[in-house]
Amino acid sequence: YNLRRSTATVTYTESVVTNSQLIANTQDLGLFVCPVGQTNIGDCSLFNTLSTQLDAGQQLVQFSQQNLELNDNVFIRRLLNAQYAYSFSRLNLSIFSNYAEETFVDFEGARRTYTNGVNLSFEIGSYTQITSSVTYADILARGEGGENNVFQAGESQNLNSSVGLTRDIGRSGNATLTTNLNFISQSGTLNFGLFGNNYKERRLTVGFNYRFN
Repeated sequence: YNLRRSTATVTYTESVVTNSQLIANTQDLGLFVCPVGQTNIGDCSLFNTLSTQLDAGQQLVQFSQQNLELNDNVFIRRLLNAQYAYSFSRLNLSIFSNYAEETFVDFEGARRTYTNGVNLSFEIGSYTQITSSVTYADILARGEGGENNVFQAGESQNLNSSVGLTRDIGRSGNATLTTNLNFISQSGTLNFGLFGNNYKERRLTVGFNYRFN
């Protein structure tokens, strides 16, 4: 529904999604005997003896190579989304909640995600605005790993919150100064990135933007 100062929507969708993932698998080529200082496999010979003694000027080198594979995944996504927005004077507020379920077709695997969040903005003057947002997501993945173990089972709780200040400099509004404080927290058994599955981050960013006429 849509009123003068508030709106609310509820949507449900089902779709078939295909994504591709480039996977690098490392393959060991074996131990080679090489002259000291040489790392070219063409200058080395295969180490195929049980003896651990090397001649003078020789060294053992472990060679490996990466095999790139393209993996295609097909899954059915079901998404239920609800959102409410309110706007009055200098205040803008939105609240959203959604439920997403992904069922993989090629192997036994499913992923469920609950997400809830709030976005807020308030003008405290003609040139200054405060923004804030909080988002919480709970993810549960169950099933097998599929081909090349591209699917990971486990659970994860994720919190992302931020508060920022935007200030227009000058009456022309060409220059804008922004500051933002962000906090991220992730815990559980799912690993989504380089920082592992349990980490916290606090970040302060300051930006300046100037628009030429």
